[in-house]
Amino acid sequence: MSTPTEFSAASALVLLASHAEHLSTVKATRAREQFFPLLESVVNDERCVVFVEHKDLPARGMLVSERYQEYVRQLEATVRALLAPAAGPTFLLSGSVSVAANGDDLEASIASLRADNAARATAKFDVR
Repeated sequence: MSTPTEFSAASALVLLASHAEHLSTVKATRAREQFFPLLESVVNDERCVVFVEHKDLPARGMLVSERYQEYVRQLEATVRALLAPAAGPTFLLSGSVSVAANGDDLEASIASLRADNAARATAKFDVR
């Protein structure tokens, strides 16, 4: 399984596009009677999802394969990676200014920024 940092929006789209479910719902009594055939259908087809309803319970149970669980975990890791804060600025906006947090010497910070911009401007035309 991949690490969350290896995911991107494209991999999330691939995960979503490649997934389709075959849904079915059974009562708990039928699920008990037909457990092994239901288990075999879920194991043989990772897209198969069997919901089990019980009359005394408000929610349903779910029978899925291990591969389905891996899909859900990969999807969760992808979403977490996409929602995580960015590591830092990916580009420098032309004309933007960033000043050191201490702010002790504003003039020195501005002079440093001007020197960096001048160096970039000369390096742009530098042929190597």
